[in-house]
Amino acid sequence: MATHGKGTGVVGYNVQTAVDAEHHLIVAHTVTNVGSDGAQLVPMGLLAQEATGCATLTVLADRDYLNGDQVLACEGMGLLPCVPETLTSNHVKRGLLTGQDFV
Repeated sequence: MATHGKGTGVVGYNVQTAVDAEHHLIVAHTVTNVGSDGAQLVPMGLLAQEATGCATLTVLADRDYLNGDQVLACEGMGLLPCVPETLTSNHVKRGLLTGQDFV
């Protein structure tokens, strides 16, 4: 898997799992050597959809899965992606308020 350093890498695997939120059971899994989760939203959603037999699924994922192309691809497949935006503001480090501070 590639790491953040230029021309560096680590021998390892990235395990992806899909869990049924109601029963807390793993319904699908896969292993890849791609270090980023950004391209895994649709493949994991489809594996979960196939395993559960549901025509539509709500897919909850952390912000590492946020990828515009993947979110758009979910639209026609019966997958409703719920992925938070990536935090790109430097306000917290500077002691300023961010959008998360407001309700």
